[in-house]
Amino acid sequence: MNKLPKPKRKVCFINISMYDKKQNLNNLAHLKRLYFFAALIAAFFIISLIKLVEYQIIKQDEFAKKADSKNMIKQTIAAARGDIVDRNGVVLATSNLKLSLVFDSLFPMPKVKDSAEIKQQKNMKGNEIIFNLLRILRENNLTYDNNFPISLNAPYKFLDDKAAEEAKLKTALNQQPYASPGDILNLLFEKYDIKGYAESDAVQIAAMRANMLLSNFANNNSFPIIDSIEPEYIDKFIGAKQNLTGISIAESSARVYPCEDVAAHIIGNVGPIYSHEAEALKEKNYENDAIVGKFGIEKEYEDYLRPYNGKLTTVLKNNKIKKYYEKDEEPKPGKTVRLTLDYEFQKRIQNALAEHINKTSSSNKGGAAVVLDVATGEVLAMVSLPTYNLNSYNKDFEKLNAAPSKPLMNQALGAFRPGSAFKPFIAAAGILSGKISPSLKCRCVPGAVLFPRMGCLQEHHKGSHMLDIYDAIRHSCNNYFYNVAKIIDIETIDEYAPYFGFATDTGLEIYNSDGRVTNPATFTKRGQTYHRGFTYQTGIGQADTAVTQLQLAIAQGTIANRGKRLAAHIVKSVESFDNSQTFVETKPKVLSQLDSSNQAWDVITKGMKLMAQTRPPLAKFDVAAKSGSPEYSDKNKKLTNAVGVGFFPTQKPEIAMSVFVHDAKYAVDFLGKIVDIWENLKQERGNQS
Repeated sequence: MNKLPKPKRKVCFINISMYDKKQNLNNLAHLKRLYFFAALIAAFFIISLIKLVEYQIIKQDEFAKKADSKNMIKQTIAAARGDIVDRNGVVLATSNLKLSLVFDSLFPMPKVKDSAEIKQQKNMKGNEIIFNLLRILRENNLTYDNNFPISLNAPYKFLDDKAAEEAKLKTALNQQPYASPGDILNLLFEKYDIKGYAESDAVQIAAMRANMLLSNFANNNSFPIIDSIEPEYIDKFIGAKQNLTGISIAESSARVYPCEDVAAHIIGNVGPIYSHEAEALKEKNYENDAIVGKFGIEKEYEDYLRPYNGKLTTVLKNNKIKKYYEKDEEPKPGKTVRLTLDYEFQKRIQNALAEHINKTSSSNKGGAAVVLDVATGEVLAMVSLPTYNLNSYNKDFEKLNAAPSKPLMNQALGAFRPGSAFKPFIAAAGILSGKISPSLKCRCVPGAVLFPRMGCLQEHHKGSHMLDIYDAIRHSCNNYFYNVAKIIDIETIDEYAPYFGFATDTGLEIYNSDGRVTNPATFTKRGQTYHRGFTYQTGIGQADTAVTQLQLAIAQGTIANRGKRLAAHIVKSVESFDNSQTFVETKPKVLSQLDSSNQAWDVITKGMKLMAQTRPPLAKFDVAAKSGSPEYSDKNKKLTNAVGVGFFPTQKPEIAMSVFVHDAKYAVDFLGKIVDIWENLKQERGNQS
């Protein structure tokens, strides 16, 4: 039996490979979308968490301040300018602080590049701020500093006492001088888009705008609304801060001089920054409205006296006021500058010299006196008359500047002919150079010698006897010193002059003239011919010689120190505001030294001591002195000034002195008054100078 063949099995292969691949791709895409959205949600969550941490923790203070900014005000706190005090701590210059209400740079003032629409928007916003300000002022019975030259109520008219402001406003608005009050008001309404207000309010807004215009208010130049405001009113403006953008409370500093007219020329004054100073001071981070020193110590020590203003932040929150300083915004006061001056000594000499001038001078041109500490070169007193009150200096400037007596000039530091007060130096130069001997004798004959009009007054030494150097100094013999100058010549005089402080820098911290001693080269530069007669005239302190009272006192100190010339200085130290730390301390500085082995110092001192004995006001003191009567011409009229120099005592000298009086005689007598004041003060203070 045949076996039937097995039927072939039909195998059905299902092709799932393509299907699975598509399905897998679909699943993968789905998963990717899920992952993407999950990552996106996670990222959003993480970012939100980070921002939440940043808002709540890291920048909590910053955002809190931003939230409070609508009720926040930045108040400029003016730090005090440093004090200027005398050697004993007596305050000569200080500062009083006051609060002022101002518009600052945040006020919406239009800029040149702004479009007409933006300018209009800024003007209208500014008007709204001014309107709110004026309302608060009225509610609190406060008045602002108003220079508007038109009456605020109809009928409108120009105010008689504001003619200058009227002219300035018309110029600022490009109006003709004949423009009426109505013309000016209408122009202000148009210029600043003042509309939509009652007439009385519109005029008030226009007046405020005009005041800003007159004061050159701009985005970088604040406008003072109330110069001085009581502290209790500050909260009124802080509470309305939302409606008063640009309003600030600024602390300003007013310079006060308790010394008034004592040492005015030395202390100096302060004032606003002038245009020629602006660029240099801007580099030192000065604000436009800063007050800076203008002359004297106030100017020369500006870098130390300068204060650094602070920024006080005041926030009104939940009806509570919080005040604080941001980092590096605290006010920093200026440093204290301590002078070598003795205020009481200076004041007594000033009063005494004023009395002396009134009694002896034939003019009202005044005079000067200088007293130095022989051991240190410190200026103990430096008086210049006439003087002025520093507190009213700015107000009185034009009057002071025009006064014939020239009160603004520091006569102690201006150069004048010294006359016979120069003779001790001529004698010293002759002896030190070895060109004359202390035993040199000359005959003082009547009449002119050497050149016409060059003779001797022959006071107390008439006759034909021979004079030695002691009698020549004692009686101030012109003929003797003509001969000394002839022997040593002008080259020796010019060589030795700087060793005594003449025609050279004195070391003083404030401006002072270097003066000059007759020199042929000077004549050549001026296109003039030098004659030998000028050399002889120089021997008695005339010709082209001009020196300051400070230099004469330095020369006396050099003689008293037996050839050692010290730098004169008027600043003793610079200290912290509370005097707890010293930053600068001035030490005695020797500028030159002349050694003598030929008794020059003993000879000069003896001759000057003999001279002092000829004057009754000096005879009772152990003082070395020399008088001078320099001649000068004023409008072809021959006049004579009076000079006196000296040091006290001759043994262990303490002070060197000089005094100068215009159109007078025997200023040397006043040295006795200086010594008397000096001795009395020492006794009053228990022998401590």
